[in-house]
Order: sequence, then structure tokens, then C-alpha cells
Amino acid sequence: MYIPIRYPDGETHYYRFPDRNTLVLQLASCPPGQCVITYRRAR
Repeated sequence: MYIPIRYPDGETHYYRFPDRNTLVLQLASCPPGQCVITYRRAR
């Protein structure tokens, strides 16, 4: 499930936590699967 967040003004991003160590961001104006940024916790 994606949850909308607003950052910066005029852009909406969706975020989700697929597991305890990963954050996935997607720009809402892009097609699914594009404009995706994934952050993973350093080991």
C-alpha cells in the first residue's frame, strides 16, 4: 500500500515500507514502476 506525502510544494510522492530496512518513494505523476527511489538501511 502506498501512502501519499507532499514534498516539495506542487509534487506528491507515495511512500511504503516493504520491510523494516527499506523505504520506497514514487513520484505520483509518473507511471507505475517509474520515478522510484529506494533507500535501504546501511549494514
